[in-house]
Amino acid sequence: MAKIKVNISPARDKDIKNLNDCLFWSAVPDFHAQKIKEQKKGDSFWLIAWLKKVPVGHIQLRLDGTKIKNVAHIESLGVKDSFRNKGIGGLLIDFAEKIAKRKNYKKIGLSVEKNN
Repeated sequence: MAKIKVNISPARDKDIKNLNDCLFWSAVPDFHAQKIKEQKKGDSFWLIAWLKKVPVGHIQLRLDGTKIKNVAHIESLGVKDSFRNKGIGGLLIDFAEKIAKRKNYKKIGLSVEKNN
């Protein structure tokens, strides 16, 4: 697996157009705007992997007990097709795990859709 260096940071409102242009997901209108809105509530992080100024992946870390109380939860992990198999997904998971640990979570969960 070829490694690639990306910067990972929480998404901001000013990133929405760039995210929609580069990581568009037609199944959910305003996908990134919704995730940023959830992040602003303070119980999740919408994290973006950036290759220079291009978003190439994303992950959501939920801290709201949506799935299991007192367990951080990873969902909406995705990497742009042309950047898969370069370690970006693993870097996003590692980053999310570090945040969960800093927030004193002892466990972290992950959901995967049956059709995924």
